[in-house]
Amino acid sequence: MRLRRRSRLDAGFRSALIALILFAHVAAAPVRVGTNGVSAPVLLTRDFADINKCGRKYVAGFAIMELVIDEKGLVTKLSFLKPLPTCVEKNVRAMVRHWRFKPAMANGKPVAAVFDMTLNIERR
Repeated sequence: MRLRRRSRLDAGFRSALIALILFAHVAAAPVRVGTNGVSAPVLLTRDFADINKCGRKYVAGFAIMELVIDEKGLVTKLSFLKPLPTCVEKNVRAMVRHWRFKPAMANGKPVAAVFDMTLNIERR
């Protein structure tokens, strides 16, 4: 009888250990800025390229973007909440990928965060 209890405990322990190993590498989902005390990321470096050129025409307007910024301050995902002409959108994507942020903070630790940002595109 005693051996059976041990084997059950061992099996439960083994399955818990396997689950811990399998799911230890899974990163936490990004949190939205402003919820649960998550501070906004701060833009540190930026490169403003000639993004408004679309063929021979120059386009003006603004882009509303949703960025996912990881714990290292890198942009990992970019989606547009307000559509732009395709050529300008492509230029903005390439530009924003090179930006670096001070990551969002929650309880004093850097976290991946979802952040909405508006970019004004002016005619030159």
